[in-house]
Amino acid sequence: MTEAAANKLAMTLSRMRGAALKVGQMMSLQDSNLLPPAFQEALERVRRGADPMPAGQVELMLEQELGPAWRDSFESFDMTPFAAASIGQVHRAVLRDGTQVVVKIQYPGIAESVNSDVANLGMVLKMVLPSTMYVDKLLKSTREELLLETDYTNEAKNQNTFKNLTDTLPHNFGSRLRVPEVISHLSTKRVFVSRLIRGVPVDKLASAVEEGTDAAAAALLTSFDQTARNNVSASLLHLCLLELFSWKRMQTDPNWSNFFYEPPSTHSNKDPGTLHLLDFGACRTFSDEFTVNYFSTIQAAVHGDMEGVLRHSRAVGFLTGEESPSMNNAHCAAVMTLADPFRSPPGTLFDFAKADITKRVTPHIPLMVRQRLRPPPEEVYSLHRKLAGTFLICARLGAKIDTGAMWRDIERAMMTTIEATKQNIRP
Repeated sequence: MTEAAANKLAMTLSRMRGAALKVGQMMSLQDSNLLPPAFQEALERVRRGADPMPAGQVELMLEQELGPAWRDSFESFDMTPFAAASIGQVHRAVLRDGTQVVVKIQYPGIAESVNSDVANLGMVLKMVLPSTMYVDKLLKSTREELLLETDYTNEAKNQNTFKNLTDTLPHNFGSRLRVPEVISHLSTKRVFVSRLIRGVPVDKLASAVEEGTDAAAAALLTSFDQTARNNVSASLLHLCLLELFSWKRMQTDPNWSNFFYEPPSTHSNKDPGTLHLLDFGACRTFSDEFTVNYFSTIQAAVHGDMEGVLRHSRAVGFLTGEESPSMNNAHCAAVMTLADPFRSPPGTLFDFAKADITKRVTPHIPLMVRQRLRPPPEEVYSLHRKLAGTFLICARLGAKIDTGAMWRDIERAMMTTIEATKQNIRP
């Protein structure tokens, strides 16, 4: 793809919003080893924001959702958005009691256009992707996720759930995890209000780490040294494992502009800082059976058990049992590579920057796509996007993490689930 074509695609996606922009944002979170550089750069611009709504549309949406006297709820309201995304944009405001908040307003017509957007996008994708990519299942997952995201009452419910989970969570690994309070009486299906948080988006910090040459990047990095990078990365990875194996409920959008790092108020080595989590529109739950089978697949890889990887992969739904030896070998090699961080002995630091996990998995992907005999399990589309995104951000931040101790912690937590479900697990 030429640079001009990539730029044109990015501009088109940013104007389409909805499904097309969402897919563009998802693609932009992939490792640069998997996408042409020009395409990657263009999609990165898509991920960072879409064209904002005019002020008149903002006024109309607020009147429709909060009533003609909506301004009475606010001491001040900034009509200029400070963030824009696939289905809405975000404004700063202050409530009458002085509480600083953010107000997310959905673009008009987004919910109604999801089905047609996904259908149109599907026609394009089917022209360029092989049948073994199972585009229909990918589109089904995208459609369901988008429809959930367009209902901000669903997001409010998810955010309250995750706030309760993180408020009682000890920060054994990395920074404290916090979720902002939802302002329920001002949140509707198309307007979402929550308390303003402080900090710097993780993607901005990652860019500063990678580029780090100008004054702005240097200023950011003064409060984001190697210890802070390790703490943030450890928190993100531990969160991902907790969501899958302990809570069985995951926020599935690894857009790192939704994760804000707030450094400690004092330069104390004992204070790991705080990581604020935002945007809970895209969430899914996992059954005990799926969780146990998926854990058993990774656990087999951690112990170098290829037969166990194949057996549990069939139970999860990755494989049918009729695959060729080359497909089985490629699948095992990929799973073994993904399990590398958790194979480290407790007390040692795994270096994500040097591991090149995605680069080592990439050579196996073409064969697995060609020889796949079944579509991936439904749960995997969003789960693997989150896992891949988490590994990628750890690498971008140059994180060194005691992943062995983290995995042992998950092993202990999984024992209860395994005992409760072992009678229902397929052999």
